[in-house]
Amino acid sequence: MLARYELALEAPRRPELQAVLHAAGGRRRAMAANLLTAAGAPDPAAQANAFVAVLDGMVFNQLTAAAPRRLTSEQLRRSLLALIHTCIDNPSRWRGSWGRRR
Repeated sequence: MLARYELALEAPRRPELQAVLHAAGGRRRAMAANLLTAAGAPDPAAQANAFVAVLDGMVFNQLTAAAPRRLTSEQLRRSLLALIHTCIDNPSRWRGSWGRRR
């Protein structure tokens, strides 16, 4: 995961890396859409980008000193389940200006 963050920082300066980064992001969004579909989300394609962005933030906080403390495994599990339930129960929160890739 740290390597992906390094790649994300370097990609704007090296266009050949952008294709690698975008392809990996596309695969992650596709996996998220599949997970959301299996969970019963009403519009998984529209929610996948935001879902992955939130997960990235959670991972970033766990790997760095960005958060005051790391979450336990149980806290992470509950947070992930709450995120999935929000996608299912409140899909309008996941649309708008960043719900679909442009």
